[in-house]
Amino acid sequence: MVTIKNAGRGARRVADDLANETRDTIDQATDRAVETYAAARKVVEQVNPFVKDRTYLSLGLAALAGLIIGGLFLPPGPRVVYVKPHD
Repeated sequence: MVTIKNAGRGARRVADDLANETRDTIDQATDRAVETYAAARKVVEQVNPFVKDRTYLSLGLAALAGLIIGGLFLPPGPRVVYVKPHD
C-alpha cells in the first residue's frame, strides 16, 4: 500500500534529481558561454587594428561577405514576377 508519505518522498527524490541535472546543464552552458566570449574577444583584439587602420576596406569586405552569405540563403530557382494586365 502506497502512502502519501512514501509518494512524497519519491516526488522529492525526482525533483532533487531534476534540479541537479538542471544545475549541471546551466553550469555547462555557462562554461561554453565563457569560452565563446574569450574566443570572440581574441578575434576582436586581432581584427580591431585592421578595422581602425583600413576603415573603408573593412566596410567593403563586410558588405561583400553580407552579399555572399545572403546569396547562400536565397531559395533556388528563377524569380518570376507575373503582372496582371489592367482591364
